[in-house]
Amino acid sequence: MKSTLLVLIFNIAAVSAQAQWILGGNFSLSSSKSEYEAGINNSNISLVSISALPRLAYQVKNNQWIGLETGLISIYSDRPNFGSNNTEERTRLFSVSPFYRYVFKPSEIFGIWIEAQAGAGFGASWNNGEKDDSYVTSSAGLRPGILFFINKHLSFEASFGNLGFSSITVKDAQGSNDRQRFSELGFSLNSVNNAVNAILLDAPSSLGSFQFGVNWTFSAGKAK
Repeated sequence: MKSTLLVLIFNIAAVSAQAQWILGGNFSLSSSKSEYEAGINNSNISLVSISALPRLAYQVKNNQWIGLETGLISIYSDRPNFGSNNTEERTRLFSVSPFYRYVFKPSEIFGIWIEAQAGAGFGASWNNGEKDDSYVTSSAGLRPGILFFINKHLSFEASFGNLGFSSITVKDAQGSNDRQRFSELGFSLNSVNNAVNAILLDAPSSLGSFQFGVNWTFSAGKAK
């Protein structure tokens, strides 16, 4: 019994030492400002967003990976409210999205990937410091992308758009039982996963369209 257990532990350790992992993701910081005119009143609208989407993936077969992406996004806006002080709005969202990725490598330095992803998220918004709405999101979809391999460890990736389903439930936090639910099925130009996508209606364009990321590939055991 002991010898069988030792053999099993040794085999698991040997497989783990040869296992390939990818640690990556993307980070963005965006700021925009626009001027708003209403009669003789002029004011600026400020919008700032920060997003961090780290991910970890495990190679199950050649060119096939499974992994988990987490997301944390914060959006801040300062809008004019003529006749009174400006309105400060803050929105924060956390998401979790397991995924499966297949990579086709026509050359040693270039790859094309397709990714299936499902996700769930939750968040809230605040208006002048008071909680305004809370959010629950869910999604499933496909998104394509490309990879550029600098060496056996470092690579850069880019993606554009996704095809899938997303839904968001908005609950009023002002003591009422009001709920709204929005659903979408189709192709979106936004590359952020749909669970995050659902409440980024006012986010700067850097959170949509092209998304760029950096990946580091490593083995769980001692490098050869």
